Amino acid sequence: MTSVSFLKKEEWLDNLAVKVFNGELILFFDGLAAAFTLDIAEAPKRNAEEANTEVSIRGPRDGFIDDLSVNVALVRKRLKTQSMAFEQYSLGNRSQTKAGLHYLKDIIRPEVVEDCRLPCREVFLYFRYRLNQDYPK
Repeated sequence: MTSVSFLKKEEWLDNLAVKVFNGELILFFDGLAAAFTLDIAEAPKRNAEEANTEVSIRGPRDGFIDDLSVNVALVRKRLKTQSMAFEQYSLGNRSQTKAGLHYLKDIIRPEVVEDCRLPCREVFLYFRYRLNQDYPK
């Protein structure tokens, strides 16, 4: 059994989104005009680092080499905004390789997002088609 001694009372709903992005659990109880927060974040074990194989002269120098969930946590740690969206896909029938699409909803045009979603959805279909073409029954 775990003892909970770090519950914090929050009366301002506007503050809750920031707390969620910081890895806090929000608890609501019927009949109470406040919420309670509990820090349950497990911060990534490292910061995003520059990739050795992809040297950049300008711009951010972040490289993501970990599990997809760690990489997503690193992005969310740096960019705390409600407009961030993340979609996860499983590619491959056997490997179930995880891939993700990260974007800012208030900046990107919807047609660009759809253009990015299409290849994620079609990867499996393409390989299935190629397999049937190369090795018909």
